[in-house]
Amino acid sequence: MGLGKVRPVTSLTRLAQIQAQRPWWFVAAALGVTLASLPFALQISMNGDFTALLPEHKKSVQDLDEIQRRFGGKATLTVMSKSEDIPALRAFVAELAPRIQAMEDRGVLYVDWNVSNFVRFAEERKYLYASLEDLEEIYDALFARFRYEAAKANPLVVNLEEDEEPPDPEEAVASIQEKLDAAKADVPDYPEGFFQHDELPLIAMFVRTSIKGGESGALNALLESIESEIDAIPSKPSDLEVQYGGDLMDIKEETDALTRAVVYATIITIVLVLLSIYFFFLRWRAIPLLALALFPPVVATFAIAFLTVEYLNASTAFLSSIVVGNGINPTVIWPAR
Repeated sequence: MGLGKVRPVTSLTRLAQIQAQRPWWFVAAALGVTLASLPFALQISMNGDFTALLPEHKKSVQDLDEIQRRFGGKATLTVMSKSEDIPALRAFVAELAPRIQAMEDRGVLYVDWNVSNFVRFAEERKYLYASLEDLEEIYDALFARFRYEAAKANPLVVNLEEDEEPPDPEEAVASIQEKLDAAKADVPDYPEGFFQHDELPLIAMFVRTSIKGGESGALNALLESIESEIDAIPSKPSDLEVQYGGDLMDIKEETDALTRAVVYATIITIVLVLLSIYFFFLRWRAIPLLALALFPPVVATFAIAFLTVEYLNASTAFLSSIVVGNGINPTVIWPAR
């Protein structure tokens, strides 16, 4: 009676034997990986800004990062205040603006809330903004007047021709003033310098920040600080309403929408995977066993993603559903075989 062919013991066979003989070793290892990876995986964020899609090694992207590092960003948060009591609303905005300006630790560069200082500055130096043509016109008028008056006052000069008296230079200055008055008519009206709506009881202020579009944590911290300062102002109108806008809020809303889509996609993927597991094995216990086996590598994957790139963008946002969908394959194949 011959002996059957003996299979050689391979490393994979040995691994399977150890898994069967010492299962709790692998449970402890999986638990350790999960506990070590979970704090990093929970920190990964979503970056909905278009700049997150750009390759970091490109020279143009590096130049943009260098400019932002040196001069700060120009992302704007618009704070809209609404109240039927316009005088109280203006007083509230005037008190809130310097409080926000002091939030340098929150990424605030400066706050545009009133144009009075700019208007006063421009008014005092209005002639410095004259065009080259206007300056040349004034120069020619002054030079012609100077020559005429100098010749007229010099007794040694005999005027053989009846020169026409040049125009008064004040007329050239008056024409510039007319142009200035016409330009003022096209400028929007700022009551007492405030960015106040023409019809609605709204006043806006524009917070220029160094916050990048994908830094949702920094934006949320700034919003919380502004809300705290609003609550600390005792003289605010009783019917006050404050809303936020600007490009920072646009990116935040896009990021929030992307996050919701990722959560829904991940939940649907997990449900479909668990149902597939049940219909394949026809045993309920297969669901928790394979789900627990999938959890450590998924958490470790997101921990590695945080340590390497720190965030997910619009292209990699659905990584969770992809990892779950593909990661379940070996855990299905192993018990099936």
